[in-house]
Amino acid sequence: MAESSGWQFAVDIHPPGWVFPAGRSWIAGWIFAGENHYITDVRAWVDGRPFLALHGLPRPDRDQHFLGRSGPPYAGFSVQIEPHRGATLVRLEVRNVAGQWTEFFRTKITAAPEAMAPAAPPAISERLPELMLRLLRLSTLRSGAPLATLADEVVSSVLAEPLNSLPNPPFHGALEEPREVGRLRYGRMAVTGWLAHRTAKITRLSALVDSVQESTLRHGLPRSDIAALFPDLPGIDHSQFEGHVDLPANQGVPALVKIFATLDNGEKHLVFAQRFTPHVISGAEPALPPRSKSTFISALWALHGSARRHGLSLGSPTTMVAASRKAWAAYQ
Repeated sequence: MAESSGWQFAVDIHPPGWVFPAGRSWIAGWIFAGENHYITDVRAWVDGRPFLALHGLPRPDRDQHFLGRSGPPYAGFSVQIEPHRGATLVRLEVRNVAGQWTEFFRTKITAAPEAMAPAAPPAISERLPELMLRLLRLSTLRSGAPLATLADEVVSSVLAEPLNSLPNPPFHGALEEPREVGRLRYGRMAVTGWLAHRTAKITRLSALVDSVQESTLRHGLPRSDIAALFPDLPGIDHSQFEGHVDLPANQGVPALVKIFATLDNGEKHLVFAQRFTPHVISGAEPALPPRSKSTFISALWALHGSARRHGLSLGSPTTMVAASRKAWAAYQ
């Protein structure tokens, strides 16, 4: 166990000696931020490549120790990374409720000689209008933060590899909403799908987006189309679930929704984890700053600087000019 900025944490699952074979490997552990402090995301960096983690996972031993109960907030996290050939460093970071990322762990690593070569990241011009609007909205939500810091957050979120999770047998099911996009109506997002267990009874389903607000989902609703496909699965004809979760205004992008199933023996399992981009269907979006060429140019310059810091190409001058015009039109 180690401490950083008052946190307590441990990284207790990793390859021996931090020597990584070719392909994907797991890193897992737990972190406790202290009383009344919450972690809203976790990510790993392999040199300059970010990987998003599954965070806020139940760790009954740690949750009971720190909270005196089972949680939430939950202390566990896990991330799957794929160190490239020549990689030398892994860093772990957490995001707090104010949107700030802070490193809490780093170590030197060795990657297998037969590991993949690092892939060339996309040019920033390919997604400039989207990045610009996200940066401008973020600048109104966190008006005191330096624009360069916000630009780094926007750019790194685009680069980061998400990690999703589906049920493992004896669970069977599908998450139907959200997928890559989560539809928001007045700050609430629908969660739907179906889930069954081959040998046990599911007594409760819950969904969690932020650190502490765990919402109960309705489960056991009729689902005749799935019953026809899996006739031998117990309870399949009443396996539908539905409900809503609240999405905090300062939630990072892509956000993570986790769905937990509690069984009749008291065990609690993560059954779904899905990264998604929130899309407002009804209600107010975070405001853009008043239209201003100087504001736009400052944001564009901040994105240029972040692209350089992340080793990204801007694209050809022609494509960059065209992308900038599209971004300005979107801002207008």
